[in-house]
Amino acid sequence: MTIATMNRSILASATFYLVLTTGTSLAQSPASTIPRGEVVGVCLTAPGHAFAVLIAVKNGYMSANKTDPCGVGGVNRFQQLVKRVVAGPGDDVLVVVRSTSQAGKPPGVYVNGKLEPESAPLDKDKNGRDYPRNPFHKKLAADEYVVLGRNAESFDSRYFGTVSRAELTPVK
Repeated sequence: MTIATMNRSILASATFYLVLTTGTSLAQSPASTIPRGEVVGVCLTAPGHAFAVLIAVKNGYMSANKTDPCGVGGVNRFQQLVKRVVAGPGDDVLVVVRSTSQAGKPPGVYVNGKLEPESAPLDKDKNGRDYPRNPFHKKLAADEYVVLGRNAESFDSRYFGTVSRAELTPVK
């Protein structure tokens, strides 16, 4: 099997997978924008997320069970995280990890200058293990999103950064 054939096979599997697991219509294709507040499934499949995935699996924030839904096309066999979209394309996002790091602002996730509730990154998890630090300030690109969990201890964009549209599926 050639690389081109494999890529077409993976793409076909991914499209089929999205329809089966989310019940989405063609209007919710990977090219569509997901609105703020939408609850999504997050599959950290981008190469830039490899370190965060390793830490998440090692520390038990997500599982590496082969039956989990992120195994599309054999790319990644990790648990899908369920998060809320707080920022999307064009939004200005600032993640402050310590109050002295960016203009004296309190730690947290700022979207277009507004602090998201309960978004201050934690130094350690409930078992005393260090969380990865991922401070950034950027205007999100056309396919970039920031996702947060429902509580302050959630493993989310504060620790693994932005996610691409391709890594998100709407949860109904």
